[in-house]
Formats: sequence, C-alpha cells, structure tokens
Amino acid sequence: MPIFNEQEGRASGFASAKTIPITRVKAAQEVTRRELLEFALQASAAAIVGGLFDGRIAQRDSRAAIPELVFNAGGAQPARAQSPNENRIDVPSVQAVQHVRRMRGGAQAHLFRCSDGNFYVVKFKNNPQHLKVLANEMLATLLASLAGLPVPSVAVVNVSEWLIRTTPDLKIVLQNHAVPCESGLQFGARYVISPCPWDGQVFDYLPESMLKRVRNLESFAGILAFDKWTSNGDSRQAAFWRMMRQKKYTATFIDQGYCFNAEHWTFPDSPLKGLFPENEVYSHVSRWESFEPWLSCIEEMPEESILLAAETVPPEWYQSEWHPMEKLVHTLVARRGKVRDLITEFRTSSREPFPKWKTGF
Repeated sequence: MPIFNEQEGRASGFASAKTIPITRVKAAQEVTRRELLEFALQASAAAIVGGLFDGRIAQRDSRAAIPELVFNAGGAQPARAQSPNENRIDVPSVQAVQHVRRMRGGAQAHLFRCSDGNFYVVKFKNNPQHLKVLANEMLATLLASLAGLPVPSVAVVNVSEWLIRTTPDLKIVLQNHAVPCESGLQFGARYVISPCPWDGQVFDYLPESMLKRVRNLESFAGILAFDKWTSNGDSRQAAFWRMMRQKKYTATFIDQGYCFNAEHWTFPDSPLKGLFPENEVYSHVSRWESFEPWLSCIEEMPEESILLAAETVPPEWYQSEWHPMEKLVHTLVARRGKVRDLITEFRTSSREPFPKWKTGF
C-alpha cells in the first residue's frame, strides 16, 4: 500500500519533531475497505506513540482524567451559573501546568494539561491569525453548544510567563523568525479524549468510505446551519474520535476561529463557504426536518442568550471595544431568520450536496 509523506497526511494535532509519517488515504487508491481501516488505525496508533505521548505525563494521571475528557456525542452544554435567574454563562478558568505538544493548524495552538486535570488545546493571543480568533472561538463554541451541537467544552486558560520561559517549544513561528508565546489568558478547548495511545484514537480526516462509521453523522446538517448563521469563512473542521473498544467514531466540531469572517466581524455570505469537504456527510439530508433540532434552536435562540455568550468573552480578546461586539450580537440576532435562505442557496448550488432532496428518500 502506498504511504504518503507527512505533508500529505493529516491527523488531529499529530505534529511534532518526533511524529512519524502518517497517511491521508485518498479515494483514488485501489485498496479494500478493510485494508483502509486497518492501515489508518495502525498509522494513528503509531503517530500517537511517536509524537503524542509525553513521558512526563503519568499513566495514573491520564487514566484518572478519562471520564471527564470524553464528550457526549449529543453535544456538551456550557456550564451555567446556579443562580436563580441564571444571568450568566459560567466558563471555568484554569491554570496551564504542563506543556504536552504543539498542534497542527494556522493558529499554532498547543496542548496543555491544566490545573483541573483536563487537557486543553490552547490558542494564544499572539497567534499568527489574529487576536480576535480567541474571541471568535469562545463566542461561536458557546453558541454552537447552546444550539445542541457536539463541540468541546471551553475554558479560559492562564499560561504563566514562567512556563513559557522554561518551555522552549512555546514559540510562535513567523515567516523569518520565532517569538515566545504570550503569557496571560488564552482560549482553551478541552481535548476530545485522553492523549494516551491505549485510550483511543483521533483523526481530523476520514476517507469518504469511512464516514458511515461516524455515529453522529446527522449532526453535520446542524453545523452547516450554524456555519451559515455565523458566516464561517473556513472549511468546517471536525475531530473524529473513538475509544479503543468502540467500533464507531464520534464527530466533535472544532476550530471556530473564522466564524464572523475571522477578525473582520462581517458576514459576506457565499453558498460554498463554511462547508465540510466531503458531500457524504450530507447524504442523509432529504428535507428541512433533517436539520432539526439544531435549525430551530438557532432560529429561536433568545437574544439574551446570545448577549450572555458575548459577555463571557474576555474583553482583552477583542481589545475591550464593546461597541463592535454589541454590533456583532445584533447582527447575529437579525440573521436567525436568514439561515433557511442561506441553506437553500447551498442546496441549489453547483455542488448539489443533497441528492436525496430531489427524490425524497
């Protein structure tokens, strides 16, 4: 079986100097489905062993965190305050205590073990994309969670200057030089499973023939509605994960940094923006009911809930300029009634994403 080099391969966060080459199997390859599955899983396990597991993380610590690290396939709701009127969204603040590894992606995120015993993918304020990427991640992930979509739990992660100073890998690599990651409050998304080779596997890509093995594939219709609402300027990203004893994968939707058109906070709608690359994830869509319950959750989301999510974002992530944030909230409120029209534009586009819509099967 041909083996592609690491530049052609993609796996969720499996990138470091120690990572062995991993594969991205293309549909054009003449391999059986069984060979495809076995080889992909072997490559993932090898990548985890080679570049994922840091010897400083004790086995007992990782195993103790497992029950809290696995997400419910139906979506993790944000923790809310226990006050009678529930007038705020409670997002935890944690301290980064140990650097694990650098992650893939343009934002150059890093994986940390934090003071609550969980692992978080952390994006820094001085990432190469933009400061507002952190605000977008927090706001969009909270809104997606309120809509019932499977997204990571979020946290504000404090990374100390001492940890950055004593960890050589905590650098932001620019075109001609590298600078230290900025200390202080950063955005954290809880990692989908414990980063231990014996606990499970994570991919950020599955071949089209394996997408039927995703247990919550129907939720891609919901995240499509969400990405149209928030004008996601990037392709839809997902982490496909399973515990070692499970046969099927679960999709968790990650990387909301380019919602609201990245740092611009505008909504330039286009039928072919914010989509998952493979049409297979939309193969079950046959009518408007296929987008439920997520579409109705978006259309009926209270203005107060959207405002509370915005108020949860640390002001320093959008330079403490509340007026643009308030305008963003008002735009999101107004766009709730536009989502069906945006989905219709995609449905009638040249991509023809919903083949069952015509037949009704």
